[in-house]
Amino acid sequence: MSDLQAPPVDDRYQMVRRLGQSVTGDRWEAVDRSDGHRVVLHLVPPHSPAPPPAVDRFLDEAERAGRLGHPHLVAVENRAPRALALELLSGHTLDAVIAAGPADLGHVLVWAQQICEALKAAHAAGVVHWGVKPGRIFLLTPQPVAGGAPLGAIKLLGFGTAHLAPATETGNAPYLAPEQWRQAPADGRCDLYALGCVLFELCTGRPPYLGGSAQELMHRHLNDPVPWPGQVRPDLPPGLDQVVQALLAKEPAARPADAADAGARLAAVAAGYRGPVQPDPRDQLQAQVDQAWAFGEAGQPGEAVGRLTALVTHAARLLGAADPLTLQICYDLAIWRGMADDIAGAAGLLGELLPLMTATLGPGDEDVAKATQDLWSFSRDLERKRNRGHSRPGELAMLLGLPVY
Repeated sequence: MSDLQAPPVDDRYQMVRRLGQSVTGDRWEAVDRSDGHRVVLHLVPPHSPAPPPAVDRFLDEAERAGRLGHPHLVAVENRAPRALALELLSGHTLDAVIAAGPADLGHVLVWAQQICEALKAAHAAGVVHWGVKPGRIFLLTPQPVAGGAPLGAIKLLGFGTAHLAPATETGNAPYLAPEQWRQAPADGRCDLYALGCVLFELCTGRPPYLGGSAQELMHRHLNDPVPWPGQVRPDLPPGLDQVVQALLAKEPAARPADAADAGARLAAVAAGYRGPVQPDPRDQLQAQVDQAWAFGEAGQPGEAVGRLTALVTHAARLLGAADPLTLQICYDLAIWRGMADDIAGAAGLLGELLPLMTATLGPGDEDVAKATQDLWSFSRDLERKRNRGHSRPGELAMLLGLPVY
């Protein structure tokens, strides 16, 4: 549908351009003809698979939250059948922050407290979000605002949209609380669980649980031990690990009692935070290696290969080509090459790596013995199944920044 084919709402609004389209509806920038100011129209089209009661519940919950006048909740200006007029915001969602790399921890603590303030107000009004995720948390562009939201403030979006489509279609699955997966009775504490997932991702760059399918994600949220973000990012402020652990508790009763409680715990962490402490570079590298392995073990070996390839070069520059950790990362890269079905690439890299490992670690080293066995295994697989990947002669030297003769 082009801008010229914008769906009619009523004569009050003039459509300007489409901002986005998803399973929860269309979003348009529009002009309010009454005074010329711009709004966002969220339209649920007639062909939406959501039944009328679900659409009504979306409109009701979004309007109730948006009429509270809270600085961290997006304002609802008007309601029409199957449509809402929302305040137009300038900035970006936390998805963009996460894509740029692990966020500044001081900022994370401020944002998380603001999210708690938004949830506190909504829950007090009887509105649960049901679908908190980075894409529904908006970071306003910093600008002077008289009497309005603080600079660079958070706005929580998307109240009620969870009723319009299954979580597996809206991208909510990585943030669903165990009780939501079980389809058990739930309350505002499921929003606190989702906040824990978002906090984990802001700190580490990935959600707490990874999975290649909805079923795998469900199993992990229900059964896996609650992860510690500090194991991935060692420079966390003291106490933040414990707050995230509490938010991610499997049972709602073990989480903070409410959003006010969660906000108070975060405020206590923020009060004691004096800025980043430079962690040991080896700890940082090992945390990034563990993150790459987590992607591979979650069924994404290609992602593991990409991350480890970059880490090998970084480690060689930081620690030296013959440092044991550099060699270990290179060995891990070869293993995940094999797991990604690049047998030739795995065998070629291990064949070049093994002499350097032997010279550095000694012929009796346990890792040298394992690498020797893996090289034999990859070579045997390659003999039985040809054309499995691509060998890259001289790759080790290029990765480690060594002279190539």
